[in-house]
Amino acid sequence: MVQLKQTYIMFVKTKSCPKDVGEWKTREKNFNCSYPKEVYHCLSDGYGSLGETCIKGLASWVEKDYCPEYNRDTNNVNTVPCHGTTDCPSEVFKSNEVYKYPVCVQEGTTLIDGGPSSLPKDIIALSVVGGVLLVVLIAVALLCYRKRRSQQTRNRKEENIHLLSREILPFYKTSIFHKANAFLKDGGKILCLIGDWGSGKSTTAKEVYMSITGRTPVVIEDILKFDVSTCQDSIIVEEPLPRENISDIETRDIVEKIISVCKQIQTSNDIFLIITSTEEAWGKLRGNIKDCVEQSNDLCCLDINYKSLTDVDRIQILHTIFEHYNPDIPFSNVEQTASSKMQAQSFGFPEICILLSRCREFQNSPSVFLGRPLRYLSSYLEKMTKSLEGKEKFAIMVFMSVNDMKIDVNELNEKLRKIFRACGLNEDKIVQLETIIPKEFVLQVETSVYVLQHEIIKRITLITFGKFYFSDLLRFSSKKDLVGWIKKKHIFTPLVEVKQKASDIKPVLEIDEEQWIEYQEKMETTSQSRCEKSEKTNDKHDIDL
Repeated sequence: MVQLKQTYIMFVKTKSCPKDVGEWKTREKNFNCSYPKEVYHCLSDGYGSLGETCIKGLASWVEKDYCPEYNRDTNNVNTVPCHGTTDCPSEVFKSNEVYKYPVCVQEGTTLIDGGPSSLPKDIIALSVVGGVLLVVLIAVALLCYRKRRSQQTRNRKEENIHLLSREILPFYKTSIFHKANAFLKDGGKILCLIGDWGSGKSTTAKEVYMSITGRTPVVIEDILKFDVSTCQDSIIVEEPLPRENISDIETRDIVEKIISVCKQIQTSNDIFLIITSTEEAWGKLRGNIKDCVEQSNDLCCLDINYKSLTDVDRIQILHTIFEHYNPDIPFSNVEQTASSKMQAQSFGFPEICILLSRCREFQNSPSVFLGRPLRYLSSYLEKMTKSLEGKEKFAIMVFMSVNDMKIDVNELNEKLRKIFRACGLNEDKIVQLETIIPKEFVLQVETSVYVLQHEIIKRITLITFGKFYFSDLLRFSSKKDLVGWIKKKHIFTPLVEVKQKASDIKPVLEIDEEQWIEYQEKMETTSQSRCEKSEKTNDKHDIDL
């Protein structure tokens, strides 16, 4: 479980913020932030109050037509749309340069609602008195905290990577989030988020849903099992069309179900539908969904891939994630990485940032890693197989990959024993599983249960395992886990091979002729089983007739 960064920083209310750089520097000096570890800010808190505070880390980038806003819960800076009629930010700026745009820090500004609100003077007076008392309490708490913090810091330095709970994954509200939020707030009915593997479309969908409704999202993972007639609430349909192994008949049934859901949503008041999809799958859905939408302003499709992120989005996504995992490492070590333009990616930018932030080895050459993340990940896993400790962790990852991406360290499993034996490892270590959990690649969901962070890690783990133990890969994997990413090896010219080495790898395992035959035999067993099941169903149908 990750030790989350704690802070006892005050948000000291003030009647006004600095109007120019000179006044800003004067008040910055008087406020006495611990520069460069902390940066002075004077901001609105979004609820009608202005205040001064010290923000840990670097100032945040704020894009055109947005304002910085203080988040009391996290002691960080959010960016929100500027609601002023004039003088909104006309270019990208840093959050500690907000004095350039007074509209963002007007007295009584309520950024969340987009309108001003006045604060009674007696409330301000009480706030000052309360603030004095709070300072005394904080001083006492700070002494206790520093003593405890120093011990935590020593413990943290002894660990390479912290575990992270699935419930506290960091999220930055990008310009795409704000567009999606605005669309649904204005009465939009159907929102489609289109993105690659790991682009954050599911996370963004859930964050938007909670922002609009204030409730836990209703997520539909298998649209064919969903009863449309029961749809009385807003829902998220996650990737209705699977990436691989789907027949034309199944595709038709899914499309028809999606159309039914869209029609139901449009006839109901105050509910909406969010669909997440890959670009390829969206190509099969786009026309049908557009045809069933009665009013064009009821549908909004947003691309959430790297190319659609603003420069500020990219910097802030990396900053949010990196600071969360590496509270003691300067963000400046990797900041330039987010500023450089990247070529075509094999998976999404947020997930790449998480890999970079959680694995210290990737931080040695961050710019190179972001250009070829899968190649680096594959190389890292292969290196794990070359040492005893690394191979034990790799074996755990293989087991999780063939076990619905999870492991319960309190449950001994025969398949895990077999994987250890296949890797030439001593089974005795299985009784101490918690000591060999690959922390840089897993999330903790319960006291003893861990899951792989993302499907891309599962894929590269199985590819790496297949390179060294192909027969065992077929033996331990279910047929559905083998579909779509195992290919027959092709012979390339030297020039093509050089070009491939200079780019990122594809998440596929290329095998020779003999292995291909072995793979085909495994998959044919699946096809025969399906045919037999289909024939039995047809026979039963004939009898019923």
